[in-house]
Amino acid sequence: MSMFVLCVSPLLLGEDASPGNPYMFPLMLMGIFAFMYLIMMRPQKKRDMSRRMMLENLKKNDQVITIGGMVGVVSNVNKEKNMITLRIAEGAHVKFSLQAIAKTLDEDATDES
Repeated sequence: MSMFVLCVSPLLLGEDASPGNPYMFPLMLMGIFAFMYLIMMRPQKKRDMSRRMMLENLKKNDQVITIGGMVGVVSNVNKEKNMITLRIAEGAHVKFSLQAIAKTLDEDATDES
């Protein structure tokens, strides 16, 4: 209520409202963008980088989970074609795009301890 009175009272009394600092609005905008970058964009870049490193370090016999929830063991990685072959059961091999890998199970074991 008091903020409203402070803002409106010069107008009610017929006084000119002071314009304030002309640089304040651009500074506030830059502050808001810096805050948004630190809160939203920077953590996403870190997650993207760790995912890219995980995909680059995939090798044979790593246990992985796909984005669809299928668990398998890597039997072949073809980085030129961006493909990976998973063994999901004895004698059953399935090909996936490398981007379909969500995470490695070895990674989860180190995160929990």
